[in-house]
Amino acid sequence: MAYCTYDDVRHIAPLSRDEIDESDLTRIYIPYATSILNAEITLEKEDEKIEYISKEKENDVDGSNTTFYTKIWPIGDTNDDGTIDGSDVYFYELDTDGVRTEFTVSSVTAKIGKFVLATAPTSANEQYISYKYSLIDTYTPHPLVKLACAQLAAALAYSKLEGEDLKNVNILNLRMSFARSYDKYMADYQKTLQKIRRRMVQERKYN
Repeated sequence: MAYCTYDDVRHIAPLSRDEIDESDLTRIYIPYATSILNAEITLEKEDEKIEYISKEKENDVDGSNTTFYTKIWPIGDTNDDGTIDGSDVYFYELDTDGVRTEFTVSSVTAKIGKFVLATAPTSANEQYISYKYSLIDTYTPHPLVKLACAQLAAALAYSKLEGEDLKNVNILNLRMSFARSYDKYMADYQKTLQKIRRRMVQERKYN
């Protein structure tokens, strides 16, 4: 998955299939736009110790419990694939000698920072997690996130068209048209990104 789809990009940009093949847009430009956007709207949390958070989120390490919670949520996309799942949370424990044991995360509920382990950790050891988080919904994703992804993917696609077509065509109007298209969608992306950041600041105030 990714933060946007081929149809999302085509909805905002008049890119024909003759200009950009659907498979290229889906396989190259949308994933690239997702990874760039993800870097802009997520933050890393490394080696967070598993501790009590609330009555709902007790994080009880008793040798049988497998359900735990992050201290900051929603959980974000760590590997830039546009999907939030077990691969986006790294859980490990250290024994008294400092020997590390890694655990498999079988499921994630990003909205509330919840994740479930395949096996229960040991109560005698200390547990830690590393993950990314975002103060805007990247798991649905939020409409602004989807729009920003589509705008950036469109800009990247027009950048390719400009680079390829203008090598062989020296027509001023064509050059200006492509330049305007790239600039337009990149500017639109930056505006949407600012809206996302303002929303994230507002969310931080209430969390």
